[in-house]
Amino acid sequence: MKNNNEVLDLANIDPAKLPELVGWVEKQNEVVKANPFIKIKDRESYEKAKANRTALVTARTTINKQKKTINDKLNAFKAKVGLASDDLIKITLPHEEKQQEEVKKHENIQESLREEKREKDRKRVEKIKNAIEVLKTVIDMVIDSMEFSNTLESGKKIEDEVAKSKDLIDYEEFYVLLDGMLESQSEKFAKSVKELKLGEEKRLENITLAQKAKINEMYVSCSKIIQEATIETMTFLLPKVVEHLDIEFVFGDQQKDYNENITYLKKMAEQRIVALEKESKVEEENAKKDALILQGSNLSDLQNHLMRTIMNIDADNYEMNTPNMEELKEERKGYYLIEDKFDSMITIIQTSLDEKLALVKTELEKRGVAQQKKWVERREMITMLGMEEHKDGVYRGFGYKISGNEVMCFNDVAFEDTLKKIQELKLEFQNNEERAIRLKNDKVRLNAALDAMYCAFGGCEALKSLKNPEAITRMEELDKELCEWWKLKVEQLGTI
Repeated sequence: MKNNNEVLDLANIDPAKLPELVGWVEKQNEVVKANPFIKIKDRESYEKAKANRTALVTARTTINKQKKTINDKLNAFKAKVGLASDDLIKITLPHEEKQQEEVKKHENIQESLREEKREKDRKRVEKIKNAIEVLKTVIDMVIDSMEFSNTLESGKKIEDEVAKSKDLIDYEEFYVLLDGMLESQSEKFAKSVKELKLGEEKRLENITLAQKAKINEMYVSCSKIIQEATIETMTFLLPKVVEHLDIEFVFGDQQKDYNENITYLKKMAEQRIVALEKESKVEEENAKKDALILQGSNLSDLQNHLMRTIMNIDADNYEMNTPNMEELKEERKGYYLIEDKFDSMITIIQTSLDEKLALVKTELEKRGVAQQKKWVERREMITMLGMEEHKDGVYRGFGYKISGNEVMCFNDVAFEDTLKKIQELKLEFQNNEERAIRLKNDKVRLNAALDAMYCAFGGCEALKSLKNPEAITRMEELDKELCEWWKLKVEQLGTI
């Protein structure tokens, strides 16, 4: 009989001895033996290989089913084990929880005490670190606002701030951190002092360079003004140089050099003025010589031009070509260096002009008599051709007109051409009069013929009453042709 109190060790259970798996090794070997591997060579061997494969798959799936059956039983067993374990735990759990509550309570008290100590220490450390940071910030502010002129005062202020901080705060174990910060700030202070010193040296150097540059700029500017000065501007040279030298600028150490440059430039300007004055005198003398030569040459050219003009004066052009002596005398100011020669020239020109005008006067008197004779002859010739003289001094006739001034201004050839033209117009006019008389007679005869014709046919209404349409049309056409012929004649010969 089986003992129910026998202890079962799960670790010693052999799965192969489970009822679900007993004998399956032999079965699987038999399946392998019954379904050996087949090399496929043809259709028959292919079908056999497929059948063997199906048998092997079936063997495998059957084992998997057995495995599932075993797992289901094991899961059911595990559930029973869980329930048994819960019953056992219930025996000690109340006692465990009570004791755990007491232990936890004590541990919470201890942890609270430790946390209170840690918080107190944290605040102490934070206070010290904050004090170090505040001191660092104060030192930074002093260094950042420091200038070259107050480096000593800034260093003393930093030392005072450090001493004050040590009096107020016990840095305990953080003195190392404080010393590290102070050492770093000391290096920063030394570096800042060095940079400020270099900056000050650079600033002083720049000031010196700027002072020298200003002096050089002033020297170049004034030198250019002096060099570019001319005779026309030399009066303003010295005041202009002084104006450029009088500048608002702090020269500092270069003041002596600036004063020396002022003295030198003023002296240079004075020397330039002396040189320009000498040059001005030379130019004035040369200009006077050149002006004297030029005025002499111009006067000679003027006299020659006037003498040629006077020589070319005749009775036809004397009014236009006679020199205006009053305007000529106004040109005297252009010959201020040789006024005596200009006056002599005026006397010579006036004498020559008077002599020439006397000759022109004699010629004009001769021409006046001849002109009057020619006028009488031409007037008679024009009126003899049939031209009539009107009150406005214009001759009219034969559809042509010509003024008395034109008759006198024509040269002989032009006047002969005018006479020929008048003769041609007169002949044409006479021919037109004869045509007009004939035309008038033709019109009288034409009207008589038309009246006779109308009377014969009883007028236009009688013509229209004729039975022969062609006769009517022909009579109307004849009437129109006669009217058109008459109009054409009138247009050709003019109105009667």
